[in-house]
Amino acid sequence: MITVSGLDAGTYTLKVTTMPDSNHNPATQIVNITVNAVLTQLDANAVTTTYNINKNLVITLKDSKGNVLSGVSIVVNLNGAKTYTTDKNGQIKVSTKGLAPKVYTAKVTFNGNEKYVGLVKDIKVTVKKATPKLTAKKKTFKKSVKVKKYSITLKDNLGKAIKKAKVAIKIGKKTFNAKTNSKGKATFKIKKLTKKGKYNAKVTYNGNKYYNKVTKKVKINVK
Repeated sequence: MITVSGLDAGTYTLKVTTMPDSNHNPATQIVNITVNAVLTQLDANAVTTTYNINKNLVITLKDSKGNVLSGVSIVVNLNGAKTYTTDKNGQIKVSTKGLAPKVYTAKVTFNGNEKYVGLVKDIKVTVKKATPKLTAKKKTFKKSVKVKKYSITLKDNLGKAIKKAKVAIKIGKKTFNAKTNSKGKATFKIKKLTKKGKYNAKVTYNGNKYYNKVTKKVKINVK
């Protein structure tokens, strides 16, 4: 039996010639040998994350025997195609940070090479809206103040200011609107609130394509 190893996938011609001796003449035989490329597999789990929070999509490339394949190029199309190279563990890590909230399909492609069969796999990536932090505190005003200024702050899930966001405060049947500045601060100019008493107010940010709606109840006192 003749063992041949280390050949890339393809068809080869093998020429075998016997060694002559005192009783035998040399004999030659030619045969074709086909070496098949090794099947591969891509291992990855679906990813669910929140806007602004990075959670890597981890993909591992292995051969059919479970051996990891390092130093191999893989193309991942997740809101745009990008080429990655597998590390010593046969892995690549794809960042999800910055993706707008929605459900994506990451198309992972290994094009194959002279030794391994290529394959394509789709992986689900879900990015959910973030919930911002709305800070609104109890406030006391003097009755004599005609325009009562009340401020709130709105920050994202990482503690950064959300600017140019429309917010509203409802006091009784009256609603006042404002917009946050570069520091996430919005100041309401409350007018015609002249009666002494304790008022229940509700501050609302309706959210957008990146952030969930948030509300907060506060007490407004007029003395």
